[in-house]
Amino acid sequence: TAGSIVGVFATGLFLLPFFGTRATLFGSATLLGLLWAWSEVRRTRAFLLVAALTLIVVATPLGALRASATLIYERESPYQYIRVEEIAGSRYLIFNEGNSPQSVWHPDTLATGFYYDYIATLPLFFSEAKPLKILLVGLGGGTIPTQYATLYQNRAYTIDAVEIDPAVVDTAQRFFHLPKEHLTLAIADGRTFLAASKKQYDIIILDAFAQQYYIPWHLTTKEFFTIVRAHLAPQ
Repeated sequence: TAGSIVGVFATGLFLLPFFGTRATLFGSATLLGLLWAWSEVRRTRAFLLVAALTLIVVATPLGALRASATLIYERESPYQYIRVEEIAGSRYLIFNEGNSPQSVWHPDTLATGFYYDYIATLPLFFSEAKPLKILLVGLGGGTIPTQYATLYQNRAYTIDAVEIDPAVVDTAQRFFHLPKEHLTLAIADGRTFLAASKKQYDIIILDAFAQQYYIPWHLTTKEFFTIVRAHLAPQ
């Protein structure tokens, strides 16, 4: 019972967040192999042999977690498996199984063919003389701030972008040309951020997804949208 409790909590709260899936699996296998050699074989030579073979296997580079000709980057975070793929000149941010891309970036065009293109029109509903305050819940690769940086470079606006996963922010900065102007980043849960904030915004964009394309349940409740409404500026 004690072993089960330690195994569950150590894996979920410590091993996977800090070392990742692969290191956790190999570490567990190494421990089991060494315990077997010590308790069953009870010979120093056998123990040293198992230890040496284990170290060789663990130290051998294994390549990508998910082999793909289009894969240019991958990493694990406490929240998800993250990868960046480049297809026909476009870069895609993909989580886990990858049934839906989280963000799209192309060096030569702003159009993505996804819903981001509709979100890019939102400032057009406001007077150009009005400085816009925008909140983005769910940064991803930063497709929305990137589009705004080009389309609205001649008007005054600011974007507060909230992203729960620091690894996603790092990926966006490294591979998706995340703009620095007009953009303020916050590493936080979107609902927690809004509950603690006293600011009001002209536009609030909810673009947060968990795993692949599931909306986090606590961002779908009546209570959450009551908080959102309280942070909307007049008009």
